[in-house]
Amino acid sequence: MNKKYLSVALFGALMMVSTGVFTSCKDYDDDIDGLEQKYTDLNTELSAQKTSLEKALAGVQADADAAQVAADAAKAAADAAKTEADKAVAEASAVKALAEKAASDAKAEAIKEAKAYIDELMKNVATDEELSVLSGKIDGIQSDLNTMKEDLKDLGVDLNAEVEARAKADQALQVQIDALKKFEEATGKKFDSLQGQLDAMKKELANLGSKEEIENLLKKANEEMQKEVSDQLNTLLGVLSARLNSLIFKPAFYYQGIEAMGAYSYNYNVLTVNKINANGDFKTDAPKVGVATSMTPGLVAEYHMNPSIADWKKITKLTYISADKEYKTRANGVVEAIVDNFKGDKGLLTVNSHLVNGTVKDIEQDSKVTVLALEAHYNNGKQDTIITSDYAAIKAVNAHNLTLALSQPFEQNETVHLYKTAAEAINATATREIIWNHEGEDLSKLINTHFDEIVDPEDLTKDIHKKLDKYAFDKTSESYGFKYSYELVGYHVGDNKTSESAHAALNGAILRPQMPKDGLQQEFGAEQNKAEKGREPLVRITLTDIKSNKIAAVGYMKFKIVDTITESDVVLTPNFDFADIYTVNCTETQKELKLTWHQFEEQIIAQLEKQGISKEDFHDNFTLDGGVNDATQYDGILPASKVATTKYGIVSQSIQDDGGNETQILKWMVKNNQAYQVFKNKESMKAIVRYTKVIDAVKGINQYVYVTLNWTPSKRNVTPAGTLADADKNRAYWYAKNDPKAGTGYSDIHANVETVGQEGADDEFKSDILNTFMGNDVTVTGIDAVYTAFTDAKLTKTFTFVNPQGTALTPVTGNSGQKYDITVGNNGKTLYANKVGAPLIKYPVVTINASTLEYNADNATNEWAKDILNYADHNELADKQTFTAKIQINAANCDYVPFALSNNTFFAKFLRPVSVADPHETNFLDGETGGSKAMLKLTFTDWRDHNFDNTAVTKGENYYEYYGIKSISCLEDQIRTDMNSTSGDFKDLLSAASKKIKFNFIEPTENDIQNGKGAVAHYFGELVYENNNTTVGDFQIKVPFDVKYDWGTIRVYVICKIAATVAN
Repeated sequence: MNKKYLSVALFGALMMVSTGVFTSCKDYDDDIDGLEQKYTDLNTELSAQKTSLEKALAGVQADADAAQVAADAAKAAADAAKTEADKAVAEASAVKALAEKAASDAKAEAIKEAKAYIDELMKNVATDEELSVLSGKIDGIQSDLNTMKEDLKDLGVDLNAEVEARAKADQALQVQIDALKKFEEATGKKFDSLQGQLDAMKKELANLGSKEEIENLLKKANEEMQKEVSDQLNTLLGVLSARLNSLIFKPAFYYQGIEAMGAYSYNYNVLTVNKINANGDFKTDAPKVGVATSMTPGLVAEYHMNPSIADWKKITKLTYISADKEYKTRANGVVEAIVDNFKGDKGLLTVNSHLVNGTVKDIEQDSKVTVLALEAHYNNGKQDTIITSDYAAIKAVNAHNLTLALSQPFEQNETVHLYKTAAEAINATATREIIWNHEGEDLSKLINTHFDEIVDPEDLTKDIHKKLDKYAFDKTSESYGFKYSYELVGYHVGDNKTSESAHAALNGAILRPQMPKDGLQQEFGAEQNKAEKGREPLVRITLTDIKSNKIAAVGYMKFKIVDTITESDVVLTPNFDFADIYTVNCTETQKELKLTWHQFEEQIIAQLEKQGISKEDFHDNFTLDGGVNDATQYDGILPASKVATTKYGIVSQSIQDDGGNETQILKWMVKNNQAYQVFKNKESMKAIVRYTKVIDAVKGINQYVYVTLNWTPSKRNVTPAGTLADADKNRAYWYAKNDPKAGTGYSDIHANVETVGQEGADDEFKSDILNTFMGNDVTVTGIDAVYTAFTDAKLTKTFTFVNPQGTALTPVTGNSGQKYDITVGNNGKTLYANKVGAPLIKYPVVTINASTLEYNADNATNEWAKDILNYADHNELADKQTFTAKIQINAANCDYVPFALSNNTFFAKFLRPVSVADPHETNFLDGETGGSKAMLKLTFTDWRDHNFDNTAVTKGENYYEYYGIKSISCLEDQIRTDMNSTSGDFKDLLSAASKKIKFNFIEPTENDIQNGKGAVAHYFGELVYENNNTTVGDFQIKVPFDVKYDWGTIRVYVICKIAATVAN
């Protein structure tokens, strides 16, 4: 085996595994299945090789272990010889033979087995990791053998020492000592031989290729395999991406708000014309007007293909679904549409069809509208898939006044009709100039057809002037049932014997100046000469109804042959289309769209040469407006077109050597963010640049070549989006809507003050929203991999309040009973309150600071915020109870590209920190000496339902002090009684029911409340009842108390029972 063979073998093995992947892509489903199977086979074979390697390595280790055992045995035998050295030489010889045999056997077997397994391993090496393991095993064998040799050498040293000692004692042992020395020499030679063979093995292995070389070989093979697989997958991706997914109707117009196409009927008078030629004198030629007729060619509908690069040629059949849909009332009859032909271009499918049976309904007359939906039978490789478009309405349209005109592609409102008779054209200035050596001008690019659409048959002044086609060249007219034809009209001027039109020839629509011969027109392609200049050939153009072969319109166009043009002229207007995918990425990076040298050569240079403008002329005399580094961009392709108000990217020119010839090429650089501003709303953008040749600088006469660069991405990735999965939320912190139990849903979170007793806690009302998410971080998922600038790691997440206006979140009620309207600040970070019905004064309620909810703690502005906070107990979570805010999570990379984040809103409920209740009975007896007295007993709990007096939960903390219970006051003028009504009906103020009954409250101090008074741990004050009037029976009073604490005031009502007067 040698290095070259190993390289070939390894590479071949890898390629054998991968060759099954490299199949043609006749069917993407089969290829995908094939790829999956081949990857399965690859994994299976690699696993098998790995198993084989492991077994082989295990065998080598076992042999190495055996060698070590044998060496140990040899050493033991030598030790025995040393112990019995005083025995006969024969015994020493026996020991020597035993050791030699053990060493020899160990050596031979180890070498044989190790080499065999190493050879086998090298045949099956499949990865660099396994090769590294193999190398390690070999090194291990070498180490073990070295150890054996050293042990035996040590043994020799020990034997020498022993022999020398015995020699001093007994010279008779010299023979045995000599024998042992020979044994040492023999053993050393054997192990030297073993070492030599091992070194030879390593050298042989090195000849197979260094580890680095093998690793490089494996890497190269792997890269080539990956490239082949990648290319194959890219091919499949290309097939999949070109598969038609949907058809979207492109409306020609809107029919009372409905997307629609027109079913046109073209009304015209049949025209007849005389036969003409280029040599005769037909200066009076004019069409004769005949009878009126009408032609309904059928429908022309356009559909956007999704994706735009879909292969329309795989559409095997198109059919229409037709129906009459109610607009106001019912009607009968359904027209049918039969598809005649179709073709696709630049993502647009054009379908020509005709109508049979039924009638097209009219909304105003029939109260119905006829609609069609296109069904495309698409061949996906196995079977046809039917793709149905959206429905579109059909509107019957009547048109008349078909007229031939000059095409004006950009100045659409400009109308220049052709002359109706030869005499009109002859007597007028030539419509267009043409240079004497022009190789041929395409007339079909100069003309089109206009018509008037009838809006009101009773008032033709309401007609709408429209265009049947943009150019005759694009053959749109044929879709509507019309075709163009071109003829030279001979006529003589003055005493000239030769017709003006004989100085030109037509080949279809191509007009070419050329010399006549013997006064007569020659065949197309004859000699050109400056003697042609000044002549004015006349062309008659006819528009013919294809179905009836009747002429619908005639126009005349006169040319003047010139030496040089006398007015600025556009000689060429090539278009170059780019379909590169666009993906927004929030940067100023630029997309390069570049023409190839052969595109420039074929579509500009070659086309100019047909017009007599050489490559040298173009390179030497035509200059790029604005310069080669940043060309000026224009709004059209006419001589009078102006500089564009909006410039898209930068167009520059460079020179490329195409192999001996230098060719100009254009490069269009568009910044990603500018492209986004266009593509977020439009399908394409274009830049028009101009090459100018100065003909007469004084008169301002130029020749122009306009180059239009169109970028219509096959896919516009402009809507990055993701979702906030519920799985990213820490379930223990979340609640179902208005639910008090945690873990029941993902609608609400609860915000609260800091927990008593925790480090640094001082009753602040701050809650970090991120604490409710896994890992204390918001993670956005579900982002399309194409949006590399919008991965979760690159997104900045922010929190804002959702405007509560128009929702149940406003108005809200405070503990005082006051109603407040809640609004959100301009930046979405603060909610404000203002009193309902009062002048507009707003105070902040709660703010989002980064991810932290901070309830307003500013005593100068938080009176209303506290009032709102204390309206409801912390477990009263229904709408209009505990104060609630709706929060939205936003994700963005750059501020000008919105990132659509779903499942990104939730509610935060701000729990009242403290609740106060009176579950106790407070009793008084009327008529007691000095008045009846009772201590006020209240129960305080916090937002966790921790009772302030329950030492099991307070754990030594003073809740009264922590929550800042400052005062308890009685609103004596608001005490109510049921003494003049049924029990429990406190409809009367006590002061109104009796002036003699007094109720006084001895208020506690802050220290009394927090730290107690006397034997009372927490003293809340004392109630004193007095009646200096007549005796009374049992009744009740309802006494309001205001409890003030750090976060506001809570009103609590205490029901006091008054027993009848003593002894009465």
